[in-house]
Amino acid sequence: MRIAVVGLGIAGLRAAQLLERAGVDVVLVEARGRVGGRLHTVRSGNGWYEAGGEWIDADHHRTIGLLQELGLQPEPADPRPGRLFFQAQSCQDNAAWPDAAKDLCAVRSEAHQLASALQSPPWNNERYADEQTVADLLDRVCTTPRGRWLSEATVRSDEGTDPDSVSLLGWLVNYRLYAGRTTENSEMSAFRFPHGAQELCEKMASTLKAKPLLDRPVTGVQQSESHVELWLKDEVVFADRAIFTVPPGPLLNIDFEPELPDNLRQAYARLGSAPCVKVALRFKARFWDAPSHSGSWLTDLPFQQVWDGGREGEPVLLCYVCGRGAKRLSKVSESAVASTLESLATVYPEAKEEFIEGAFHDWTVDPWALGGFALLSPGSVHGSLPFLRQPHGRVHWAGEATADWIGFVEGALESAERSVQEVLVEEEVHERP
Repeated sequence: MRIAVVGLGIAGLRAAQLLERAGVDVVLVEARGRVGGRLHTVRSGNGWYEAGGEWIDADHHRTIGLLQELGLQPEPADPRPGRLFFQAQSCQDNAAWPDAAKDLCAVRSEAHQLASALQSPPWNNERYADEQTVADLLDRVCTTPRGRWLSEATVRSDEGTDPDSVSLLGWLVNYRLYAGRTTENSEMSAFRFPHGAQELCEKMASTLKAKPLLDRPVTGVQQSESHVELWLKDEVVFADRAIFTVPPGPLLNIDFEPELPDNLRQAYARLGSAPCVKVALRFKARFWDAPSHSGSWLTDLPFQQVWDGGREGEPVLLCYVCGRGAKRLSKVSESAVASTLESLATVYPEAKEEFIEGAFHDWTVDPWALGGFALLSPGSVHGSLPFLRQPHGRVHWAGEATADWIGFVEGALESAERSVQEVLVEEEVHERP
């Protein structure tokens, strides 16, 4: 049995590992010139930073287990508090203004209550129209401008876009995953990848017998009753089945024969992709470092959010911009670093004098990503979730967009396990006399 894995982000690499362990011959196809996908570690000075996915929650057991499987341990996040900045006033994020803290607490309480009442599967819930957004809930629950801002900024950071672009029902479905956590927020972004997320992917690739075919975007797929043909730029790859881990946007640019069913194509088209970017700013020194402050901010300024992203002591701040703010930066990419530095100087006046260089990482225009990660946009719970995992003949689907843990590395690994099990079961059935 020969299985093609298309897309060598962490979902594809994990699928390949699991297939080889089951004795399957694997062929690996990747559009980029590297493995890792939206996990991308960038060398900077004497250290590095993450241009893509960066954080691991404490209950992401697949991710932590994979690290340990490869002899690595997750690196604990900085425990020091960050700061909030709204309308020229600031405070610590663990001691927010009382009115803002009250509103945020009310939002979380409402979300917990609503999420606990949801039925499974998610698309069986008719109580909340899928066209309602998280912004609708914030408008109803928040009572002060400062509380409304903090709740919106928190959702934007978590979802990678503005609350009016996120399905309320979809957000509640995802919120259920956090219901069992013991202390509110204590387990979110608890760890980082030691030595870089991309190095983890490279370590995974090194354990495989199959050698990746890099710089080989798939342009077409043809399948018959007995096999799948993957059409690349200058060659054709044959396999018994294929697992595609390609993000929704790029996936829809591939020609399938027979064509994807309308419900499947529409499901991927309706699913949103987080418009998020990172601006990496490198400095002469870590001027933000203080015993009582981690260096992170959540603000109403154009840079939105910043944290200490430099590793091995490298002085790098990472600004994470999402939603309409990210789209604005994308349109003026040539000046994105300069404008971000300008707004950052509002909270760090030393930034301009200490600045060395910067880089703009725009996942919204990356042709093999077209966004940071999948999100449940309005209409997608009923219009997408029932169909995303349905195989198309001998083609199976993986990647975080197809997982319960949507938007996380944990979801990518979850999808790898599911898709591999599908393939093994189908081939076992097919090979019976």
